[in-house]
Amino acid sequence: RMSGYIDLLMEKRIAISKDNIDRFLEHLAKVSTPMTLEHQDVFRAFLLLNGNALEVASVGYSWLQGMEIDQAAKEEYGFVATSKKPSEIVRGLAWIMGLTAPTMIAVDQIDAIVSAYNLQAGVSEEVENDKERRARAIIEGLAVGLMELHDVKGRAQVVVACIEGTWSIIKDKSVKSATERFHEPTFLKPIPRKEISQVIVGNRLTPAYQSQGYTPPYPTWPFREEAFVGAISVNPRQLLMRCEEHRKHCLASGEAIELASFAKAVEAPQQAVDLTPMFEQARAEVNVAEFLGDESSFCCNFLFDVLRVYVRQTSLPDDVDLIVDGDLNQSKPPLHGRLRFIHHNENDREEHFSFRFINHENATAFQTRLKAAMTASGIDKELTFRHLFILRNAPLPTGKNTEKWIAEFEAAGGKFLGADEEDVRTMAALQKMLQQDPNGFDSWLRTNRPLCATSLFREAGLCEGA
Repeated sequence: RMSGYIDLLMEKRIAISKDNIDRFLEHLAKVSTPMTLEHQDVFRAFLLLNGNALEVASVGYSWLQGMEIDQAAKEEYGFVATSKKPSEIVRGLAWIMGLTAPTMIAVDQIDAIVSAYNLQAGVSEEVENDKERRARAIIEGLAVGLMELHDVKGRAQVVVACIEGTWSIIKDKSVKSATERFHEPTFLKPIPRKEISQVIVGNRLTPAYQSQGYTPPYPTWPFREEAFVGAISVNPRQLLMRCEEHRKHCLASGEAIELASFAKAVEAPQQAVDLTPMFEQARAEVNVAEFLGDESSFCCNFLFDVLRVYVRQTSLPDDVDLIVDGDLNQSKPPLHGRLRFIHHNENDREEHFSFRFINHENATAFQTRLKAAMTASGIDKELTFRHLFILRNAPLPTGKNTEKWIAEFEAAGGKFLGADEEDVRTMAALQKMLQQDPNGFDSWLRTNRPLCATSLFREAGLCEGA
């Protein structure tokens, strides 16, 4: 009965109210009354998050972010407490998710923090200055956080993905009880057999072919079976990079060429093509008003695609990778895109540039989205390699609580940037060209670097001298 009731809620056919939420909890109590009483606020917030009205969803979103809701919202929806510690929220979510199936909690991207502060933490047992004390406290805090996550996870498995050196530093410079809760690391190894390479590439190609209604001659087409003999002893990332190089070669050649050896998968130089007229025409056709309203224009693929263009227009040394990522499948993604520079010659040190468009006038909605972006980007005045830019065209909301969050955001190094009409025209035109991917696009991008003509990318520090 409860499952069917939730289905009706998700279809927006049941109103969000204290009475309806209490009905949910009555069914949940039949599973476990003590656990329902302990975690009822988490469940209330989760249901509010799926509400039709923005203000209702913002209450749930705020509470789940660990922010304090006002007394009126507490009483209206039956919350026991106006806020809870993050660990208690995670414990409640873990229990609720565990009712249906086990959960895997993946922890990633901790290498940059650990490697940066390990250099400052010193090598001796004694802490000599405030800088070393602060650095060790950050590493210890990360370890304690992993320990606490392990302890509250319920019916879940915590998996930490990091380089070998990161885990060694955490073990050496934190309390032993933190890492002793985890199994000894499993180290990823190069691909041992060609069959594994074929599965990796086939799994990457199959969904793309299916989406186009195309049946290839064989699952890994255009990468022939004999090509995978040369893909033994490389890692999956290197294998997929070679596939990408061959894809670019085919685009430049204007035909799909079967590859018999990955050793020959090199990027063909593109012919110089002047795409400026195409770019200017695309700019002229942009309806700017569509992009300068609410965040829905930015949150789907727009900013993510723009960052992909930035990657393609940027020339980097061989020992530096530039990756764009984001949680685009979420209905309310905390970020709309993030650039990650990975410096392989510096123990895989990373530098992050995160972006989020927030144009809400409602103070609560603004605060929750700002807090979510700050959490997801991990900005901190001590973490100078992490940057967060909030794109906003409207005046900032007012009020004491809003001003507190804005001050905290700016103190952590965050910046507000505008997205003016000329910037939007340029970015929307480049997104259209990215989707069309004309011949010579990469070469034209690297020659003209059109995103560096925007005030947004210049002010973000991603152009000259970056």
